Amino acid sequence: EWRTKYIVLALLALQFSCGYAVKDMTWTWQFWITAYVVGATSTQALFLAIHEISHFLAFKSFWVNKMFSYVANFPAVLPYAAMFREYHLDHHKFQGVDGIDTDLPTKLESILFTTWVGKLLFLTFQFFFYAFRPMLVKPRPMTPWVALNWVFQVSFDVVVYLIWGPGMLWY
Repeated sequence: EWRTKYIVLALLALQFSCGYAVKDMTWTWQFWITAYVVGATSTQALFLAIHEISHFLAFKSFWVNKMFSYVANFPAVLPYAAMFREYHLDHHKFQGVDGIDTDLPTKLESILFTTWVGKLLFLTFQFFFYAFRPMLVKPRPMTPWVALNWVFQVSFDVVVYLIWGPGMLWY
């Protein structure tokens, strides 16, 4: 999709604008409504964009797609773009294979989240399950791409913290 890069840039502008607007209002209802409605929705859209970028669909260049996925990752605070690609390619190669396709829920998840309360908790915190399940099910070694993603993300987070304070990171 040729529009992905423009959508990502618009979402990043939205995230940074809202983060800046509410950075000094942490723990107010305005902060939490903005973070929940705008922040969470935009973060999910950026996650989907990183999925598209992981297939190198935003640009023709391998290198530019890699770097752009790290930029799209910035609002998430924790780096996942590089490792997502590794696990996601396995998902396509070994779809439905337990222990390799980390999109499949673990046995523990299938036991814990069978009630409506459990399913609500799972849906509420699905991003965390999706982020941490792969590391628990099929740990991977640190690669230069993953290390670079960490360097970019931590550097960005430190700059945001030093210039605008912790409220923008909380958002």
